[in-house]
Amino acid sequence: DASAGDVGDGGEIVVWSDVSNPDSLTRVEGQLWARAGSISGDGGNLETSGYSLDVNNISTDASALNGSGSNGQWLIDPFNITISGSVDQNITQGTDTFTPIGSGASISPQTIETALSTGNVIVQTTNPSGTDPGNILVASNVTAPQGSGDLTLIADNNIEIQSGVALQNTAASGSLKLDAQNDIYIDGTISWNPGPSGSVELVAGSGGDITGYGSGQLHVWDGDLIIDVHSNSTPSGFEGEIITDVGVNLIKNGAGEFLIAPGFEWGAND
Repeated sequence: DASAGDVGDGGEIVVWSDVSNPDSLTRVEGQLWARAGSISGDGGNLETSGYSLDVNNISTDASALNGSGSNGQWLIDPFNITISGSVDQNITQGTDTFTPIGSGASISPQTIETALSTGNVIVQTTNPSGTDPGNILVASNVTAPQGSGDLTLIADNNIEIQSGVALQNTAASGSLKLDAQNDIYIDGTISWNPGPSGSVELVAGSGGDITGYGSGQLHVWDGDLIIDVHSNSTPSGFEGEIITDVGVNLIKNGAGEFLIAPGFEWGAND
């Protein structure tokens, strides 16, 4: 427990083994706490890492419940990550970030949801040491809890929301950002309420595109919908459905195009 007392920031806890040794294993069970002071302060930093990592029975808390501070962060590089199943595999966990440290890496929705209840979460595949292309595949539903922190997915290559799968948030807190060096594929559903001061942001890298098929749906309930396409010459187009509730601001960034394809439907809820 590296939590602060009444005043102050949460501390730092690091549990690691040799990340370069294929025989290395870090297994963490129990509670790691780096909470902010009860009166003031920010949440602290938590990190667990190793060539192989087992955090199936871990409980983390780097929150700031004092009303004035910021939550700490849990960090989860290129290897691929699949968000699915009930067991975390080949994942290293920092303060608010989950990063793959081997092929076949996966993280369970429950791990992400639990972490969101006490802070922000980043899932990333940006480490140049891996051999996979660095995709993030969302293959199981992820539901943000009440009082959710921000959820960010950062991929060295593509991000895909699989058909029949939903990223969803009805909590009116916690922004969502999908940041891909290449393409974003929305074959399933993103239904997200970040609250009036939050946002849903989709970022496609140079030459990348944001696409959705007939079953794909993007529903933003409040705040800002930010579309950021760096550059592309032949966008394939979004063929799914985008719904923005009243009061949602649409912001387009970047020099690239966001193409509305035949079969696309745009709706604005009253």
